[in-house]
Amino acid sequence: TKKEEVLYKSYFINEDCPFSISGNKMVWAESHADKRWGNQSFSVIMSYDFITKKVKQITKYTRYYSPSLSGDMKQIAVVEYNSDNQFSLLILNADDGTIIKKFENTENEFIQTPSWSDDNKNIVFLKTHIKNGKALLMIEIESGSIKNITGYCAENILYPVISGNFIYYDSPLSGIDNIYAIDTRTKNKYQIISEK
Repeated sequence: TKKEEVLYKSYFINEDCPFSISGNKMVWAESHADKRWGNQSFSVIMSYDFITKKVKQITKYTRYYSPSLSGDMKQIAVVEYNSDNQFSLLILNADDGTIIKKFENTENEFIQTPSWSDDNKNIVFLKTHIKNGKALLMIEIESGSIKNITGYCAENILYPVISGNFIYYDSPLSGIDNIYAIDTRTKNKYQIISEK
């Protein structure tokens, strides 16, 4: 119809954190200030139901970023950055925000943009090491085993998503932002589009 519809208005949406949509639901992160302590703020997870048109605040007093909704809409993967400056990858219950699973990050490297596999058994995400650069990783949720897909590199990999045996991501490797794919079995890389 080429007509826009306002779903929800907020001044607190974290603009650098992408929305995640699955089925009839969408999740995102919002910055909420402490009502008493002006210098203290939180990043909470919100959801929107496209059928009921209802907005719901899923977490309170949290520091969760980059939410990713699972395909069955039952779980949300988030990056936690707590008050002790520790990064963790968490899986939350999508209804009430309770923590289902926490994956430790002993090196305390910067974690970014988790994304679920089609079967909800794996999550791909980025880690940044202060000296070695970025790495694209995949974690098997049940066992917690992590597979390093790219190794640490200088390539500025962004927004990975997984479908089947391929992980798709944005990268300025060619000098222009393009979409690339990497085969998780062979680790062969392919350039999918070529912007002028």
